[in-house]
Amino acid sequence: MFRAKLRWPAPVGLVGAAAMASVLLVASLGISGAAAKSDSIRGGAHGILFSFAQPSNPNNAYYGGDLYQWRLGGQPVRLTSVGLRNWAQWSPDGKMIAFTMLPGWDGQGPCDSLGCAFQLFVMRADGTGETQLTHDGDVTGSVTPDSCCFDAVSWSPDGRKLVFMREHEDGPLRLFVISAHGGKETPLHVIGARPAWGPRGIAYSGGDGLRVLNPKTHRSKLITRDGAQFLNAIAWSPDGKRLAAIPAAPGFYAQRIAIYAYSGRKLASFRAPAPRTREDLCGLSWSPDGRHLLVTVSIGAPIGEPPDYYHLYEVRPNGTHWRRLAQLAGTCSTSWR
Repeated sequence: MFRAKLRWPAPVGLVGAAAMASVLLVASLGISGAAAKSDSIRGGAHGILFSFAQPSNPNNAYYGGDLYQWRLGGQPVRLTSVGLRNWAQWSPDGKMIAFTMLPGWDGQGPCDSLGCAFQLFVMRADGTGETQLTHDGDVTGSVTPDSCCFDAVSWSPDGRKLVFMREHEDGPLRLFVISAHGGKETPLHVIGARPAWGPRGIAYSGGDGLRVLNPKTHRSKLITRDGAQFLNAIAWSPDGKRLAAIPAAPGFYAQRIAIYAYSGRKLASFRAPAPRTREDLCGLSWSPDGRHLLVTVSIGAPIGEPPDYYHLYEVRPNGTHWRRLAQLAGTCSTSWR
């Protein structure tokens, strides 16, 4: 296991209503400061979204932190400054960002006093115009305070809707859809987690493997039983022809990435380079040109426990050319556009 030394430059700049501090979380990972600034992140006018809170915050790796935007050749820019945000995702046109957050909680101490009621939000790409979409009690039935949104969220290809997960106290994980402007939630009547909405439907971890749901007909297609118990992450390629997934199993570290065609044919399966005993792959995003994957990796933490921070790697979808990037993240979730 190796440890990184963080450097925290002074914040600079203001954008909109929120202070946007240009904070580069550069680590001494064998990459110089110059290399960090010129990392050849492929494509994307909007860059990479990730969450980060200082390790001194006891809940950063569980629930998130400030949201940052990292553009090609530059330094990460902080978009938010109050509250812990996670699962941030660019809208298809890059004008909006969806994320989850527990309103009124700064991450210091337990969230029990607020019911741990995480909710789904959207905001403009510059960090302004934050709007809460979900509220406890919006769904008919036994919606418990901690039921919403502590999982991946994903935009519909037209940017009009979002799919997310609810967890009922006395039931399994279920998927719901809501308008990007808010309103009534619509249940999809499927049990699942880690939803990813693409041109061919909503991919999700269905308990028996990787599935894709047609949101109009509600028909679910089994893509593969590989990773039948759970998938740490699922991501559609930008052209909608491939699905990347990280199979996982309780009690084991996830150290493999698999690429599938919509037909279910396995196109590639590969492991992280020189896997360590405590190396866990937990997040995936495709580059905007579809030529690379961004992989979030936890190193050194016991199974089921988050580390202080996560490492970001770039790899081609055939498993070659792994490259560690000069950037750390606070949670598994990233978004690249």
